[in-house]
Amino acid sequence: MPPLWLCISTPTLLLDDLADGAEQQPPRALVARHGPRRWVHSANAEARREGVRTGQAVSTALARVPALQLIAHDPEREADSLERLALWAWQFSSQLSIAPPTALLLEIGASLTLLGPLQQVLDTLHAELDTLGYRHRCGVAPTPLAARLMARQGLAPALDTRQLDTALHTLPVQQLDLDTSTLRALQQCGIRRTGALFALPRDALARRFGQNCCDYLDRLRGHAPDPRPGFSPPEHFDQTLELLHEIDNTDALTFPLKRLTETLGAQLVSRDSGASTLRLSLGHPRTPDSELSVRLLEASGDARHLLQVTRAHLERLQLPEPVRSLRLRCSGFESVARGGDDLFQHPGRATGERRNTIEHLQARLGEAAVYQLDVVDDHRPECAWRAHLHNPARESPHRAGWPLRPLWLVDPPEPMPRGLTLESGPERLESGWWGGQCNDGRAAPDMRRDYYIARDDAGLRYWVFQRRDTTSQWYLHGRFG
Repeated sequence: MPPLWLCISTPTLLLDDLADGAEQQPPRALVARHGPRRWVHSANAEARREGVRTGQAVSTALARVPALQLIAHDPEREADSLERLALWAWQFSSQLSIAPPTALLLEIGASLTLLGPLQQVLDTLHAELDTLGYRHRCGVAPTPLAARLMARQGLAPALDTRQLDTALHTLPVQQLDLDTSTLRALQQCGIRRTGALFALPRDALARRFGQNCCDYLDRLRGHAPDPRPGFSPPEHFDQTLELLHEIDNTDALTFPLKRLTETLGAQLVSRDSGASTLRLSLGHPRTPDSELSVRLLEASGDARHLLQVTRAHLERLQLPEPVRSLRLRCSGFESVARGGDDLFQHPGRATGERRNTIEHLQARLGEAAVYQLDVVDDHRPECAWRAHLHNPARESPHRAGWPLRPLWLVDPPEPMPRGLTLESGPERLESGWWGGQCNDGRAAPDMRRDYYIARDDAGLRYWVFQRRDTTSQWYLHGRFG
């Protein structure tokens, strides 16, 4: 398939990274500075609605919006935000290039056979970026330069060079990424539209406007190669998200934490891997960082599950101070077990749901509060089980072939109700010579009993016994499901 490039343009990337996820944000603007002059580098939607524009003097912006929050533009921090977005976007294409200051370029044509039709990919991308809170535009074209240009102008996708020339035909030449002197010369010659520029003979174009102009147009239209430096994520995950304001409660950390886990999840999915151990560090203004270790029963690449478990751990944490930053680390990626589903049932899904439930309980209550049961090879019913801290690597021992036993024991045994009919038995059980304790130290009663399976009029089955002593009393000791 011919190359097809997708550009994701995020003009307010740093401002969006500083947002806290609330529906209503205060008007904010990034401020650039050159000597004494200060101007608006970019503004969020709330500020733009009130008349703040890019390139506007700060004094003019404050005159329009006195409550405007001004934040110094930090190119290094913006570059970190763009790299974090690249980690997230790598799930859509492994051929990805960072286009500073706020754009990403992905060769998406080779991925469509895996991800589905182009419109479906765009719909998914738009929905996920909206959920993460990033204002964005996308452009699709056969060349990276054209994709970036079309994203900036909000043009519809062009799938081949013919559609591309048609889409760019009426575009003003001032929108092209040419140097100022070339744009001025084009203006002086009366060339206003890109279509007129395309119609000029190449030799005349090079003589009048220079070879750089010809080379740019060739790369733009796909007549010349335009190699791009590739981006490849590291083999580990270590990302820090600085917060605009100090946050003094764990609930308000959910939105920035979601951005980190979504980025991690996308990187795991793109590598067909999972993570079983995460480390979350909460940065404070004065006290040492608060550290959280999150351990999963099995490696997972599901961003939603990673967020839920990490958030459950976070809710148990007492913050010594407000939080200024979040740092999420995963030292290594692991293979993820894949299980096929049955045509009518989904055993793998049930196992996953059970695992997720256990992980949430451990996160909320602590690992020492979650137990699992083992079957013990002991003929005494009270001693035929054992509880221990949950460990997914531990295998439950196999029990010898005992007669049918119920899973639900009545503790202590109750007098047997009337109206039961004996079905099978007896099975004679007696205490051993080793005493009245189970293998794990629990007390076991001295017993000499004959056990039977009984049934009532409704068809329910019970496990009953008769004491082999002078009383010969009957008791109910279990119920069958």
